[in-house]
Amino acid sequence: DGKRELRNHGNLVKKLDNKGLTSLYHHNHEIEHGQEEHPTFYMYRKLERPYHIDYVFIPQHAVKTSSIAIGDPNDWLIHSDHMPLFADIT
Repeated sequence: DGKRELRNHGNLVKKLDNKGLTSLYHHNHEIEHGQEEHPTFYMYRKLERPYHIDYVFIPQHAVKTSSIAIGDPNDWLIHSDHMPLFADIT
């Protein structure tokens, strides 16, 4: 968010919230954006370059009964620098 004043992640999260959408990962892990503990991306496919940059936003009424998992880099880095997100939305 620091590099951009208007078009940044924090503002996007607020806009999505105003439309009734919530990040499933952040809700399930009870954390704020920017506090992620599970990377979804490894720059240059290197384990020492982890980032959380992929999200699943769903309607707020569905977050309590839905779940999300992130693919294991040991299984997926041979395919991509992004880990798959597995969302069960009910």
